[in-house]
Amino acid sequence: MKKIELVIIALANHRDKDSDGYVVVLRERDGQRRLSVVIGGSEAKSIIRGTEDSDLETPMAHDSLHSILHRCKIELKEVYISQIINEVFHAELHFIEQGMLTVVDCRTSDALALSLRAGCPIFTSQAIMNQAGISWASTKSKELPLQFSNLSAHDLELLLDEALDAEDFERAAFIRDELRKRKE
Repeated sequence: MKKIELVIIALANHRDKDSDGYVVVLRERDGQRRLSVVIGGSEAKSIIRGTEDSDLETPMAHDSLHSILHRCKIELKEVYISQIINEVFHAELHFIEQGMLTVVDCRTSDALALSLRAGCPIFTSQAIMNQAGISWASTKSKELPLQFSNLSAHDLELLLDEALDAEDFERAAFIRDELRKRKE
């Protein structure tokens, strides 16, 4: 099974009728597809802190766990987003301890926070990307891809910002038009 490497490209508020959390947007390192993972507020704070290079007076739980792993000489080799069950992503932490691989199930938000601290890569499978990935390449027509219909207006706004930052004005126009349709 070929693994697909992902990188975190955005974190923003996510508000819809069913949740009041955040969304982490991951992109294929060598591709155009994206994954949007909805997470809670405390996990979002931990991910944000994981991107900053600062020593905190009071470490967060993910900071403490990373310190414990380091002191016990256990390496977090990679994070693997392994499955989707009932529209919820599940992940695995792949550790190396004394030359042996150990796999531990983990919430995806916690796995992402730990990956930032450990500096390890994030992977998923082709099956996950086929099921939940959003492909920029499929926006060549006048309609947004079907995957966009599953996104909240807020998620579309994130993608709109990303398209504008990349100066991809054709895609930005498609997303803008979809947002306008939803407001009508």
